[in-house]
Amino acid sequence: MKTVKYFKTMTLVLVMAGFAGISNAQVPPSKPNHPQAMQWHQKMQRNGGWDHMRIPNLTDQQKDQIKDIMLKNRESVMPLQNQMREKAAHLRTLSTGDNVDQKAAEAVIDDIGNLRTQIMKKRFETHQQIRELLNDEQRVWFDSHAMMGFGRKARTGMHGFNR
Repeated sequence: MKTVKYFKTMTLVLVMAGFAGISNAQVPPSKPNHPQAMQWHQKMQRNGGWDHMRIPNLTDQQKDQIKDIMLKNRESVMPLQNQMREKAAHLRTLSTGDNVDQKAAEAVIDDIGNLRTQIMKKRFETHQQIRELLNDEQRVWFDSHAMMGFGRKARTGMHGFNR
């Protein structure tokens, strides 16, 4: 009897410890309103939002040129992202009504695909422009690290599109 009570108590303690560990876990930045994600975003904003500044041995001139390239990219991509958000909202409207218009929904899906393609091309062009500024050592680092930024964001074309 004592063994069963002891076992139940230990199980409860382990479960509670597990929950405590989960609540302290690192939260990925994909959860926008979570405090740890907000800290991550604030850190990125302090760095100008450009993780490329971690490239080893960047000169001040290279940093300025990279910031200019990234700013131009952001300015050109933002209208496309806004259009994608509008299309996604329109698609939600089309797909949740009583009478779903399949052809209209497919046309909106095609539009979203075209916008994603445009965004990815712009980001690829930006990547190549940054690469041209770097020396051989910096290029090796950039090639092994920078494509991480072209992951989910590039596939969706914007932050959090598939949430």
